[in-house]
Formats: sequence, structure tokens, C-alpha cells
Amino acid sequence: MPNVALSRKFKKKLLLWGIGDLPHNQLKPVETKDVDISFEGDTVEQEKDGERWGANKKHRTTDKVKITGKVAFASSGTAGTAPAYRDLFLMAGHSETVAADTVTYTPETTDTSFGTVAFLLDGQFHIGKKAQAEIKLSANSGELGYWEFEISMVGGTIPIAKPADLVTLIEGYQTPKAVNFANTPVFKLGAKDYAMKTFSHTTGNEVTSLDMVNHQSSMISDRKPMVTIAVGAPQLSEINLYQKAWDGDEMPLIMEHGTVAGHKIKLNYPAVAIDIPKATDMDGALGYEIECSVMQSASNPPYTITFS
Repeated sequence: MPNVALSRKFKKKLLLWGIGDLPHNQLKPVETKDVDISFEGDTVEQEKDGERWGANKKHRTTDKVKITGKVAFASSGTAGTAPAYRDLFLMAGHSETVAADTVTYTPETTDTSFGTVAFLLDGQFHIGKKAQAEIKLSANSGELGYWEFEISMVGGTIPIAKPADLVTLIEGYQTPKAVNFANTPVFKLGAKDYAMKTFSHTTGNEVTSLDMVNHQSSMISDRKPMVTIAVGAPQLSEINLYQKAWDGDEMPLIMEHGTVAGHKIKLNYPAVAIDIPKATDMDGALGYEIECSVMQSASNPPYTITFS
């Protein structure tokens, strides 16, 4: 009787990435949470005429992979040094500006960077090219914040054995601090401070994967950034946010997290247009849930993300 060998089912996944068309041994491993990998290539069925019943052969026509997961909302630990997950911002269509004490990411519409992304799944190695991403930030009071990502790329469906020179040691990631009164000193809408319960930012990237003769890539084809917040409701005599929404007023929005140099992150939106607030219960206090459309003008980007 044969005794067939089995491979171990690995519960852990390891994600690696880098900017450009890179070989596997130049990719950096990423500290992630809740990574999920789906193979989303297309298949066509080869139909045939004939008198016999039976299944038709199916052919794989495109090779696409989508990866979702989270990276902790934390800085680099050193002012003027990019965070360890900087490549995620570049794959999501941002430029990077490094100064003496700051690193700033600004969304761009041209010359967006492509990434090479690989992963270890069940002990097998997969690698894909021309990757681009969509990012969402969830930063809620009393919780750890996370950058949630969705990466689209071509290639990566067919595994190979794990390369012997693959770098798997994760380095440079800082321990995140909870979003709360002590660690998040600034939240302003307009010129006013608000008690902030929940904060969600999305780049609003529409990413499509292309697989054609003489061309394979993922591509950011549109961007509609949005911010959704839940804040304590101000007195109507102080400011009427319903009226602001009705009038289509635009106002700045700023959130700063971190209080020590090297651990500060600032999200700055020069102009957002708010939708009609929805009343909500914030642990006994009256709150507003508000969707904010992030506006762009000729002189200002829609937002900047600065690490300092």
C-alpha cells in the first residue's frame, strides 16, 4: 500500500514588495495583518459542436491576483525618514518628498509608480509585476489605526519553490499607538476643534488590470478621495453644519497623530465639501456622521500625508 507524502499547510502568509521591476531577492518583507489573496484571472470555455454529451475544456486567458490586508498606522521612528511601508503609497499613485525633518506623500495623476509584489502562501512562492494599489485608513478613537490596502497585479498565479536567497526578516516597523486623547492631539474641521470618534480616509483609486497582446499592467484610471468622520455635534448657535452642507461650503480638515518627533503623522486636506450630517449616538452624546468629498484645485493637491 502506498504512503503518499503530504505538504504542511502553513497558516501564516508573508507579503513582500518593492518599486519597479525587481527580482525576488530585492523585495522587502512587510509587517501585515489579515492578508487575503485571491486569484482572479479569466477563463474561457472551448465549446464544440457534436452529438456527444460531455464537459468542454476550459482555458486560462489572463493571470491576475488581488491582495488585501492591513499595515499599522505608525511612522518610521526617525524624523525625515520614510515609513517602512513607503512603497504602498508609491503603488497607490503618490509622490514622495523628503526634507530634513519630514517625508510627504502627495497624490499624483501622472508618472505613478508600479510595484513588484510577492507572497509566500502554503510554503510556495508567488511573484507578480506592474502592481498598483488602493488605500484606506481607519483611525478610530480607542483603537489602533490601520492602513487597509487592495493591491492589483498581473502574474503570480503559478507558484514556484521558495528561493533560497529570499529575504524574510521584517525590519523597520514601529509599534503603533492607539488613536486617543493622549496620542492624537489635533483634529479640526474648518477652524474648529471637534471631538472625533471615527475617521476613515480612502484614496478612491479605481484600479484596473490589463492583460493584452504586448501589454500587461495594473493601472489607476480614476481617483475620488473621500473622508468619513463621526464627531461630536456642536451647538447650532456656534456652527450649523447642515447649513454648511446645504450651501456647498468648502473647509479645511486636519488630523495629526503622534506627539514625539519621528512618530508624527499629519493628514491635511485643504478643502473638503461635507454632505448633510447624520445624527448618531456617541456613547450618550449627540454625534454627526459626515461624508466629506475631498476637493482639488489647480494650486492645491487634494491632500497630503506627512511623517515627521
